Amino acid sequence: MTALDRDGEGRLSRVRSGDRSVEYRYDEACQLVEARGDVVSSWAYDAGGRLIAESTAGRTSTRSYDTAGQMRSTTDADGMVTEYRYDGLGRRTGVLGSDGSVRSFAWSGSGRLESIEDRRADGSTSVVSLHVDALGELARVGSTELRWDSADAVPSLHSVGHVPVLAAPGGVTGIGERWVSAGWRAQRPTPPMNPWDLPPTEDSTLLPSSRSLPAVGSRWRAWSGWAIACTTRRLAGSCRRIRWSRSSVRGGRVIRIRMRVMIRCMRLIRWVCGP
Repeated sequence: MTALDRDGEGRLSRVRSGDRSVEYRYDEACQLVEARGDVVSSWAYDAGGRLIAESTAGRTSTRSYDTAGQMRSTTDADGMVTEYRYDGLGRRTGVLGSDGSVRSFAWSGSGRLESIEDRRADGSTSVVSLHVDALGELARVGSTELRWDSADAVPSLHSVGHVPVLAAPGGVTGIGERWVSAGWRAQRPTPPMNPWDLPPTEDSTLLPSSRSLPAVGSRWRAWSGWAIACTTRRLAGSCRRIRWSRSSVRGGRVIRIRMRVMIRCMRLIRWVCGP
């Protein structure tokens, strides 16, 4: 059994499982600064609340920012440096790795992400293009077409490639010949010494199994109808914002799941949950 302790501010202060425990400490701004268990992890922030250093078991990585608050570089525990470049509007235009790899982002005059080009250290390159139609809906990622039900009050995804997507009553979504539960995941495993660590993202432009389109730098999850919005930020690119409305039956009236996907350039992770 795992027990969770909280301090007077409601913050997680200790996780106990059997004879092992991890204690958490926060600063005056309620930012997590230390996790102490079998090893010690620590985090440091600048005056603006931005993470500038994190250390686990004596291995430290750092981040630097420009005067606009945009991340300019990261240095991992092995000394490998990754640099980030932006245009005059604050949009990320490039990511340069220590190994010589370069990821470039091209933006349209209307501010939409048009393409992502990867030039690897071995000289090979790949380009993923994105097309947004006149209605402002993401219509194509590479060679994969996305179709929307634009007549809906909130346009909903109709298909990805040749795979149909159907929002059905009861909190399930039909993807091809499969039905996927839209229930909010009860848990996500994370290392107790680094609660912010994310599981790896699968590389796929198809919805079955992974339900992800990481070509634009984000992830999809079949979370519950209780979630009405989420925004996920990836260090290497732009973000995808997903809005949900709860699917249920109230007074004989069916309320459908609706999902709206929009490309945005963000620097925050935000969760908004409804009752």
